[in-house]
Amino acid sequence: MKDGFIIYKSLYEPIRDLTREEKGELLEAIFEYQQTSTIINMCPIVKMAFMFFKNQFDIDQKKYIDKCLKNKENANLRWNANASNGMRTEANHADKDKDKEKEKDKDKVKDKLVLNKFNTYTIEFSNKLALLFPENTRPKSDKQLNDWCDVVDKLTRLDGLTYEQIHELTNFARAHEFWSGQFLSLLKLRKKNKDGVPYHVVFAELLKTKSNGKSTKRTQWDALKEW
Repeated sequence: MKDGFIIYKSLYEPIRDLTREEKGELLEAIFEYQQTSTIINMCPIVKMAFMFFKNQFDIDQKKYIDKCLKNKENANLRWNANASNGMRTEANHADKDKDKEKEKDKDKVKDKLVLNKFNTYTIEFSNKLALLFPENTRPKSDKQLNDWCDVVDKLTRLDGLTYEQIHELTNFARAHEFWSGQFLSLLKLRKKNKDGVPYHVVFAELLKTKSNGKSTKRTQWDALKEW
């Protein structure tokens, strides 16, 4: 129900010549109709004037009801669209999550397949070397373990080191006063310093100097300068 109603200025012309009493009677009839939809008794001349108002009120009321119904319909359409979009969004998120899980599974399978190219001893040896490093720097995934195995494989196959030499170099560098804080991953063994010298060679020279009893502060400092 509306809180008010409109009286158009154009409706004044039919009532211009009514007396004050007739205009008062008309006003009472208008309010009664607006409040209760009832047409009260009135004199013929006032009733004739009232019908002009009533016809306009009925037209306005129909427009108002049609507008309310249209707004309700639009609101329902928006609600259904939002609900549908929400369902689609949730479905899309679910699909994306599934795709991510599939990709993770593919990566896991891929990493495991790559690990299979190394012999069992290389994998076990890499795991044992990991125990020489801080726990937070050890391989946490198959991919990381694969990278460590790849270093061991290339050190033996391309660089000509034995498993024993790799273990000895790793153990030495991890116990070294300076290098223990710098050598936190097995991958460093095949990386090169600024002079292009692989670190496994740097460590081997330090170890050789120490083994020959020439491990002085000067020779260690010279090795550090190479780094």
